[in-house]
Order: sequence, then C-alpha cells, then structure tokens
Amino acid sequence: MLRKAICLSTLIAALLAPLLVPAAAHAEVVPIIFPVSGGASYSNDYGAPRSGGRTHGGNDLFAPKRRHLVAAENGYINWWLKNQGLSGNMLELVGESGYRYWYIHINNDNPGTDDGAGGDRWAWAPGIEPGAPVRAGQFIAYLGDSGNAEGTSPHLHFEIHYPDGTRFNPYDSLNAATHWEEPDPTGGFAFHEYLTIQNPGSSTATIAPKYIVNDGTPPQTGDTLVVPPKSRRTVRVNDAIPNKEISAELSSTVPIVAERPMYFGYGPWIWTGGHVGMGLQSPRTTTYFAEGYTGSGFEQYLTLTNMNPTAATVDIEYLIRGGGNVNQQVVVPPNRRSTVNVRGPVGDDKHVSAVVRSDIPILSERPMYFDYKGWTGGHVGSGVQTPSQAFYFAEGYTGDGFDEYLTVANPTTETAQVTVNFLFKTGSPIPYTFSVGPLTRETLDVRALAGNNKEVSMRVTSDTPIVAERPMYFNNGWSYWLGPVSGGHVAVGATTPLTEWLFAEGYTGTGFQEYLTLQNPNPTSASTTIEYQGQGGIIKTSNVSIPANSRFTVDVNGDIGDGREVSVRISANQPIVAERPMYFRYLGIWTGGHVAVGAPASANTWLFSEGYTG
Repeated sequence: MLRKAICLSTLIAALLAPLLVPAAAHAEVVPIIFPVSGGASYSNDYGAPRSGGRTHGGNDLFAPKRRHLVAAENGYINWWLKNQGLSGNMLELVGESGYRYWYIHINNDNPGTDDGAGGDRWAWAPGIEPGAPVRAGQFIAYLGDSGNAEGTSPHLHFEIHYPDGTRFNPYDSLNAATHWEEPDPTGGFAFHEYLTIQNPGSSTATIAPKYIVNDGTPPQTGDTLVVPPKSRRTVRVNDAIPNKEISAELSSTVPIVAERPMYFGYGPWIWTGGHVGMGLQSPRTTTYFAEGYTGSGFEQYLTLTNMNPTAATVDIEYLIRGGGNVNQQVVVPPNRRSTVNVRGPVGDDKHVSAVVRSDIPILSERPMYFDYKGWTGGHVGSGVQTPSQAFYFAEGYTGDGFDEYLTVANPTTETAQVTVNFLFKTGSPIPYTFSVGPLTRETLDVRALAGNNKEVSMRVTSDTPIVAERPMYFNNGWSYWLGPVSGGHVAVGATTPLTEWLFAEGYTGTGFQEYLTLQNPNPTSASTTIEYQGQGGIIKTSNVSIPANSRFTVDVNGDIGDGREVSVRISANQPIVAERPMYFRYLGIWTGGHVAVGAPASANTWLFSEGYTG
C-alpha cells in the first residue's frame, strides 16, 4: 500500500479547514460507505456562508454523540489532529482509489458529558492511528462536537478531496452511499486465546485437552485433537470455554510442543496487544521471576494454578529494588486457579522480582499489561524453576522506537558479580560488568550500553545463581507493511545453548510479521537447518550459517510466503540459542508483539496457568 508522509502544509490546511474557501462544486459521485454508522441527518450545505466571511467546505452529518464513524472505503489513516483549532479532533483517510476523506469534529468528551476530557479513549477506535490500514465500513472514530462545533448539535463535518487535494461537494456521494458497518471483528470478546500445537515427530499425536477455571466448577475436558506427523494445529479456546479465567493441560500420546498465544483489548482504556507463553512440562514447587513493575500505567499479576486434589499453600517473596522486600501467602483450593494483583502487597512504583514457593507443585505465570509512553500492550512470563549462572538472549534491538532492558534478580544472600556480553550481526562482542546485591533486583538500559540501532543478542554470566529477563517496548511507526505497531514483549533467557529448538506458534497471515533470531555464542560459525512445519506437513527447509559470536535474523514471511500457520524445528551442528519475535495487527485493530524462546524438547504433557476468554 502506497503511503505518503505528512507534510507541514497539509497540517496547516487541516487546522484552517473551516476557514478556507472551497473549490467549485462538482457533480462527482464517489462510491463510498456512508461515514456515520446508522445514518445521519444532513443537507446540501456545501458552500453555505459561515461567520467571518467563511464558506462551508463539506457537509455536516448530524447524529447522537459517540455514534460510530466508519471508513468510507478501503485505505489507510494518513494523519490525525487532536484538539487543534476550529477542527478539533480530525483525521484524513486516504482510500485505495486515491480520494481523501476528512472526518472533522471527532468526539473529545467522556460519555454523558461535554467535558472535553475524553482523550484518545473516546475519540478513536482501537488500532486507529496515522499509518493504520482500514477496511471499508470499519469503525474508526466516534462522532462528537470538538473544535468550533462545541455548543452545537454533535455532527461530523465530512469532506471528500480529489487525489491532488482539491475539495468538492460530497453531497451526491453521500446520497448514493451504501449504509454499512463492518461487524465487530472481536466477536464481543476482549481476550482471544489460542493453543498452538506442534507435532515434530513421525507418528500421529492424539491429544486430550483439560481446562481448569477459577469459579469452582470441575475441570472440563475439551474435544480430542489429532495432529499428523511434522505438522501443527490451532485451537481457539474461546470456542471451547468462553468467558472464563482458564488454565489448561494438554496430554498427548506422542511428544509434542504447545504454546498459548493471546490477543486482547485490555481494561477500560483498551490497551491493545498480545502475548504468548510456552507451556511447562510439569508443575513446580518454586518459580523465580526477574521482571515486574507496579508504576503508573502498569498492571502486574501472578496466576497460580493448583491441579492437585488438595489445597496449595503458596508463599510469595517480592524482591524490590532499593529494599523493603515483602512477603505474601496465598492458599489456592484444589483444582482451581487464583490471580494475585501484585500492586496490592508491594505498593506503587516498585521494580519488583518474585519468588513463588508452594508446599505442593503448582503452575505460576506473570502476565503484565501496560501503557508505556503511550505504547500499550502486554507480556507474560513463566519464570524459571532454578536460578542459573548463565542466561542467553538471541533477540534484541535498540533502533528508533525500541526500548530494551535487562532485568536481573539475585535471590541469594551473596552479592552477584554479573557480566553481560553484547553480540551483534558483525563486530566483536562488548562486555559490561555490574553487581546485584543480595535479595534484590537491578535493571539495565541496553541501548545505553550496546549503542543505538543495534540488532543485539546477550550472553549473561554470574558468579552466583541469578534470574535474567529481557523486556522490550516498541512503537515501530510505519516501518512494517502491516502499519504502525506498538506494544512490548518479554523473555526469560535460555540457560544453555542447544543443537535443537522447537516452536509451536507462528503465522505469516494478514497483519502478522514473524522472525527467527539466532545467536551463535561459539568461536566458530554454526550451520543451521530450519524446518517449517504447517497444517499439512513440511512446508520448506532452509539452511543458514551463523558467524561466530554473532546474531542472525530470519524473515519468516519472506522465507515461506504469506498466509501460513507454521511451527518450526531448528537444528544446528553446534549449540545455539533461538527466539521467535512476532509483530502484528490482530484483526486489523489490536497491535502488539510477542516473543518466545524455543522449547528445548518435545513432551507428552504441556501445562498453562494463564488464560482468559472474556
């Protein structure tokens, strides 16, 4: 899709739009979707006189405040203005035809008020921002009375421009327009949960799903799944168990790999994004988490799942940067899932790691949702069972619009001396050494240490066992064909390089961009084979060579083409580390990204604590 940069003259024209004398009226009829869902009252007021010698440059479409405004045709959002001048909130939609549509006086009020304080939440539809692709009839904004419409009846000032920017009377086009709004693509769910299953072996897998919910009802059995050899399958959990907080267990007749991708519009602010979790192969009595934050714009949770027939007593130790560690005890009933809001026990504005200890084996994950500098999303982590003296991260980037961090927890009573080696596509590694005090946590800004605009991997070593995670937040502007994407993801490092890595999740369909990032921490190059496994078996096999002490990136969309549901098996002639970052515009409206470190091996059982289908 061709996109043009916003220019200063265009923005000035937009600010002054109600002041400009319109071009002569034309009899042009453009085939459009009527821009106000449900219709509106209007008249041929193009060119009508206005105060101060102005004349009207469009048609005013009167309807109740917060009525949905929809895309007049397929295209993209070229630019927007927020509470500026006489126009108030407005945007320009550029259609595939080349025609340009101006939506002016978009809502700026909270529901039931005329307070001018509605902000983005009550102005724009989720996923709408400059650069966003839109479909004809897609909900894009709310009708309102911003700008010089304040104090009048709510209405949309609607204009149509030729591709060269010349304006003409939209009245005949509105009369001929089709009235239609695209059905809500979310289906009414704020969370969409999936299970993706890879069968990397040579025998058919028969899988029995079981779901545990937090409402006290007995565990529920899902439909039996069959996955042929060297292929994958996707389960939409909302269809099996709607409107529930869910934990899941997959039991297979042969070893498989399973992941849980989720996509969401979280909370009343509609923080959009997605995250993914690699399943666990068994419950744990202890789980360590390095990352955590309860500052403004962050919501952190711990999900605890007890699959046992007796209650679990869970002790949580929160390790807080700067001191003041906190302890909490939670009792989880048998065959139940419980959720802890971390802000409650630790308070606001805490950089916090956690150690979860249970008297019987349980599952634990740490979902977080956030508004980071206006970049909204979520990520999730399942922690580690045992601290380690080494962690490896294949993914990492410090380019414009990416903020990368390293969070390190020291759960021991000894000060840890930690060394980070930053590995790049080319050039020598850069080392950095720092200390982490006992029973606390520290955070590093990777850009400050590795430099700007670097594709960077990390090798983290310590003289005492630690836990390390890598949170990243991003707003990539228009750098991908799928439009602007903002969000964040997190990964706990791999504790050792391996010669094989497995990934169940993967998708190159509309709105998704998938990568593989490979780290070779060895002094010699690594020969690597990538086997792509789809719904019908092997899609393709590719070979890459990774130079010594470097990082390598594979564009999966470019390698196998668009429209593929794909799992991956990576094998190498010497141990490497592999991650799978993905960026997306899910359903065309929820933007974000997620990442996973590969599974080191397949297994007959996969377990997930987090899950929601509400």
